Amino acid sequence: MWFWLTTWCLVGLAGVIGWSAYIDFCFYRAFYGAGRGAALRDVLIQRLIAWMLIFGVFAAEGATPWAVVEEIVGALQELLR
Repeated sequence: MWFWLTTWCLVGLAGVIGWSAYIDFCFYRAFYGAGRGAALRDVLIQRLIAWMLIFGVFAAEGATPWAVVEEIVGALQELLR
């Protein structure tokens, strides 16, 4: 039972993240006039910075960059188990 609940939650989460990234991609293309590669790069950089900050504020116990990296690795290992 738990497997199916988490599976559908992760599928839904992937859909939301994908749709949000697509909206950001379209924003960079339409309003900044960026090409496909530049818009993709900008979305990836924006996501990397934003997610690291959000994860650092809400999930990491320590404020050091290594603590954030360790938390991310731990979370990924937990998801892949």
